[in-house]
Amino acid sequence: MRDKVFYEWAVEQWDLEEEDIEDSSYYDHIDAEFIRLESEYLTLPNYKLCLWKRCGNADEGITDQTWAYFNSGLPECFENGDKIPKYVKKELKNLDLPCN
Repeated sequence: MRDKVFYEWAVEQWDLEEEDIEDSSYYDHIDAEFIRLESEYLTLPNYKLCLWKRCGNADEGITDQTWAYFNSGLPECFENGDKIPKYVKKELKNLDLPCN
């Protein structure tokens, strides 16, 4: 079965001493509700905005995943070198998020 690609946004709360994720909230899209719920957290040093790129299928589940963090601007690529989709960059530039 052919893998499908899907994207998921996460706001991750980090333990800065342990350098590990403590908690995450996941979203399909960044919209007004996301901004209302999360924009204040993204101003704090222990919160990070992350875009997950996941590949998978119904038979095997998730077969591959990579991520990109947006707290220091708009990255060009995911962690594995795959390019960030243009529509994502455009969407983020039009929003007033503290990480832009």
